[in-house]
Amino acid sequence: ATPDTITTPFIITPPISRVDAKSGQTLRIKLGSSAGLAKDKETLWWLNLLEIPPVVANQKNEGQNVLQLAIRSRFKFIYRPA
Repeated sequence: ATPDTITTPFIITPPISRVDAKSGQTLRIKLGSSAGLAKDKETLWWLNLLEIPPVVANQKNEGQNVLQLAIRSRFKFIYRPA
């Protein structure tokens, strides 16, 4: 499935952010609507994060080989009803 076709009851903020070197970013996960979630058992969701390296505009890479990797991290996200 693609991000355009998936609907989830959770809202992640900020959806896009820039993280500088030697720093971090905190993501907040909020429950938007609990409709459709099981009220008597846990539900497993997957949180996919895509890390894209920056492109330096003033760097001259002509004639040089450059390797840039976009890393996708997958985390288990377990929703436990109150």
